[in-house]
Amino acid sequence: MFLNILINTISFIVVIGIMIFIHEGGHFLAAKFFKVRVEVFSLGFGKRLWGFKRGDTDYKISLIPLGGYVKLAGEQFEDGLTGNEYEFLSKPRYQRILIFLAGPFMNIIFAILLVFLNFYSGVEKPVFFTKPAVAGYIAKKSPAEKAGVKLYDEILKMGDKTIKNWEDFLVESFYYSKEKVNLTILRSQKKLTLPIKLRESLKGASDISGIYPLFYTYVTGVLKNSPAERAGIKKGDVFLWAKLNGKIYKGQYLVTEVIFKNPGKKILFGIKRGNKILLKEIIPEPRKEDKTKGMLGFTFNIKYITEKYSPKRAFLKSIEKNYIYAIITYRIFTKVIEGKLSIKQFSGPIEIAKASGEAVKSKSIKIIFEFMALISLSLGLLNLLPFPLLDGGMIFLLIIESIMRKDIPIKLKEKILQLGFWLLITFMLVVIYFDLVKTLGK
Repeated sequence: MFLNILINTISFIVVIGIMIFIHEGGHFLAAKFFKVRVEVFSLGFGKRLWGFKRGDTDYKISLIPLGGYVKLAGEQFEDGLTGNEYEFLSKPRYQRILIFLAGPFMNIIFAILLVFLNFYSGVEKPVFFTKPAVAGYIAKKSPAEKAGVKLYDEILKMGDKTIKNWEDFLVESFYYSKEKVNLTILRSQKKLTLPIKLRESLKGASDISGIYPLFYTYVTGVLKNSPAERAGIKKGDVFLWAKLNGKIYKGQYLVTEVIFKNPGKKILFGIKRGNKILLKEIIPEPRKEDKTKGMLGFTFNIKYITEKYSPKRAFLKSIEKNYIYAIITYRIFTKVIEGKLSIKQFSGPIEIAKASGEAVKSKSIKIIFEFMALISLSLGLLNLLPFPLLDGGMIFLLIIESIMRKDIPIKLKEKILQLGFWLLITFMLVVIYFDLVKTLGK
């Protein structure tokens, strides 16, 4: 327990530290480019823990690792402006806009770079991600069951979006969460349109609809003296289907369910071994910990493939993937603001720390890159929102001033920023509260 907390905490500090460094580094470089004096470059807030001074800038690490900042000379009217050309407010508005824009821009570029590196070196994904979106399991009382979706239906379209594979379906499920949308499906060579009211879920994309993929059980090992060993099951065998009481059940979800629910009953299995299809009758034996559930005694896994791309194709795929994530991020944020989705959709420091720890414990540089790319993109996109105190809010005020061709009154601007500060603090406290609720399981 303590070790997990330690790994999560250290991972969080490192990951967030890198994201903040990239973000504030963007502001820093843009400020330097426009010859604005940078007085402080800080990772974290609060008490100074460590640092050094070089030139006019104090580089430091501060106590609270939940953000960072770059302090520019003459950034506020109360800074005792002298009118020197190195002061921020002495610069034209377009330059100030570009300085604010540089932080989120660097986060987005960093996300594109990380995803590019993953695509170029080879992306590992489940085989069923690349296959047509065929329903292998329909959850009870789910939106799909209520809409009339049946096993083995193939999803062709969701709304106006063509669904080429299972990955497309997962993405669109997030996009349309808690909305009513038409599903175009293929059933027995006939196209049908079914309206479905998707739900909100934190359990995963499939739970939004209640439709789970059709894929098969690949045997990775067989236990000694088990029903599977006695039946001659071998590593590498693929369970395609199970037949019980004259009914055939295809795919991992249903085959596993049949085994679990029918201890002591003879079941006929269709098993692929190489290019051959074997038929085996096996009787699941009761599990030691729960006699009402059956087991055959083999371990299994999902089959993965690795897709590698040329530099050009990897770059285009990275742009495409980050664009899709951006659309989903803004859509979810809009739905939360409109009250259509719960604020629980946002992850706070505790959830991010747990996810950071899981990524690090995977020991996979690709998983770490994928996670960091998502965090970096989210940080960049959220900072572009026209919300007071965020970069997007400051840019918005500067655009208004540019249109008016005069500064917004200082007192009004102060009130706007104070309102933004308290709204931001409130938002963070609510997110942290739901973090705690999810962590404690209440």
